Amino acid sequence: LRVFKGDVKDARKEFAVLRRLKEENLSVPTAHFFEEKCEIFGKPIMIMEKVNASDASEFMNNEVAAKHIVKRMAKRLVDIHNTNPWLIEHSDIMHVDYKRKQKELLRIRFFITKLCPSFLGFSLQTRRRLIAAVKRLGYERPKKVRPALLHLDYEPNHILVLNGNDIVADWGMTSIGDPAYDVAWTYHKLRLERENAKVDLGEYFVKCYEEYSGKKLVNLQYFKDTVAIEMTRFSGLLPFRAGIYKN
Repeated sequence: LRVFKGDVKDARKEFAVLRRLKEENLSVPTAHFFEEKCEIFGKPIMIMEKVNASDASEFMNNEVAAKHIVKRMAKRLVDIHNTNPWLIEHSDIMHVDYKRKQKELLRIRFFITKLCPSFLGFSLQTRRRLIAAVKRLGYERPKKVRPALLHLDYEPNHILVLNGNDIVADWGMTSIGDPAYDVAWTYHKLRLERENAKVDLGEYFVKCYEEYSGKKLVNLQYFKDTVAIEMTRFSGLLPFRAGIYKN
């Protein structure tokens, strides 16, 4: 039993996405039932499959196992991106939410440029990287691509490994937009979690993804920069929290 604490719109969206992906035979938890306002809890609820499994992060300390996991993650994400997002209920709303999110991140870029020159809390190396990302976003614009279903939080912690099968969980942030955003998010997460690893798993993930998809991600650098801003916002290193900055 999952009780949703947030907006009923997000709960309804997650249930619709899980049902659709299951119809496509993709490896996600089974969503059995959804109720927008349960009388007992006074909130939206979902009855769903409980997966008793370890998440993929537990296998990331071994170089060989980590590369194997990352390769499988890339294949899974290509399969997700290849589904038709417009067959999902409320897909138009998800696409609008994605575009709103991108506009907000560009506003944050302006905020960093004008009001946060010292970047209190950053190391010198991190500061230089973020400044470079912010500058690139000042003149770059993403090329138009076919929108795809996005997980928006695709990382080893959300991949459940059960009997050799990888089950993708935590679909609460899902949206519809450029697949390069998903890839860029995973790229950064893999690099941050294994900064001292011999193999750059972020680059390896991108390489595997592009090999499985059979094409280059034309907007990858743009979204690497966008996600860098997104991650600093959630880390608390900027003087505002996620969702607070609106102007």
